[in-house]
Amino acid sequence: MNLNIFQLLGLAMVIFAFGAQVFIPGSVVYYSTVSSSVSFIPNASTTSPNNPLQYPASSPYFPAQAVLSGISQLEVLNVSVQISQWSGSVWNLIGTYPLSYGTTTGASLVYGYLFAPLGSPGSLYAFSFSVVTTDLGSFAGIGYIQIATLSGYFSINGFPATNTTFLRVSNPLLTFTYNITQTGFSSGSITPYVIVKNGTTQLAQVTMAFQSLNNGYFIYSATYTLPSSGTYTMSGFVTYGSQTYQQMNIVSDWGSANLTSMSFTDIYVVIGLFGVAFIFLGARKKKES
Repeated sequence: MNLNIFQLLGLAMVIFAFGAQVFIPGSVVYYSTVSSSVSFIPNASTTSPNNPLQYPASSPYFPAQAVLSGISQLEVLNVSVQISQWSGSVWNLIGTYPLSYGTTTGASLVYGYLFAPLGSPGSLYAFSFSVVTTDLGSFAGIGYIQIATLSGYFSINGFPATNTTFLRVSNPLLTFTYNITQTGFSSGSITPYVIVKNGTTQLAQVTMAFQSLNNGYFIYSATYTLPSSGTYTMSGFVTYGSQTYQQMNIVSDWGSANLTSMSFTDIYVVIGLFGVAFIFLGARKKKES
């Protein structure tokens, strides 16, 4: 058999291609047998809509997360979250969003999605997570968050002030205080202030600054000096997130010798008692005449 140079070259290449496979070992992919797990934020402690994670309204985003342990990125096919809002009677679907790989913490992969809450304080959301892998099956979880409502009260010179408080002071220097009565807020997320009026004329808007932290509760304070003796209206407001709440509207009088606090209800009772006394006095005078 006479073979030309091209045939000899082709035959040599075929023999090499098939013969070399006998000596080249096959590829082996190794998968760790370390146990795998997935956790979510909102986490397992908020799996009931009656016990949601309270989240400040002032925060622009909620960081929904899936933390994958014992799972490599090559094994992850899909990580997503379905977000719904409670209407008061049914859950309304907002949308389904992919969670993006963010970082590796220790031996765990962290996937996240920044959700911008659409509702006002008190709004309730459900997060239904789904993680799909190549060989480890699927993982699912659900958690709830609620946009926290603000709870607190104003005080003037140490006296709690509501919409029915009448305060008489003997010193024109007033100390305004706002006390948060729940935790979970940042000191910069809340701005309390008091508007002082004499009649219909606004004299000042007194913005209160963060003063201290008492057992996890924030306290804000400010001072204001009344310009002269007289009767003033003081309205307390709190800005929280995009909302502003009025939590105080009182009447204050400067001029008495002692610092006292009396509610409008007490005043009405006193007036009523005087009224009863005058009725009896009138009846007696009529009888005598």
